[in-house]
Amino acid sequence: MDPFLRKSRAKTPYPYFQPVRVDGAQIAAAARLYIGAKYQHGAAFESGFIAVCDCAGLVLLVWRRLGLIGKDFDLSLPYANLKISRAGALMAILRANYKPTKTPRAGDLIISKGNRHVSIMTDDAGHIASAQESAGRVVERLIGIEDRPFTAWTLKARNRAEVK
Repeated sequence: MDPFLRKSRAKTPYPYFQPVRVDGAQIAAAARLYIGAKYQHGAAFESGFIAVCDCAGLVLLVWRRLGLIGKDFDLSLPYANLKISRAGALMAILRANYKPTKTPRAGDLIISKGNRHVSIMTDDAGHIASAQESAGRVVERLIGIEDRPFTAWTLKARNRAEVK
């Protein structure tokens, strides 16, 4: 049985996305904590002052830090596993809890490079936290021409105030 589809006691659209109150500024602040983290394809690891991740791993680490996904969510699942895809789980959480937006703000997700890359907006001026293979680490930078075209996604319950 696919562990992403296990039954959960939580009454949420996706079993691992927790109903907590969080706003875009909190997501952006958590993303900034990972700037400088080492890049490794398929990774999402954090221990003490060490963090290693790729773009999807960055989002998952931020979500876990804020309590948006439970501690039982296995961040170590490899992309190569055909039955279970961490990237697939990320997209399932995204579709269930986020909606597209034309005006991205701090904390929103930016999907680019033909849906092969995800970044987190760190402010309303166009800066993103992005795990970049070419830089070998997570960097904060302006959205550039290499990110276009992109789609922006914002939490359906912006500020999470209406979540019970």
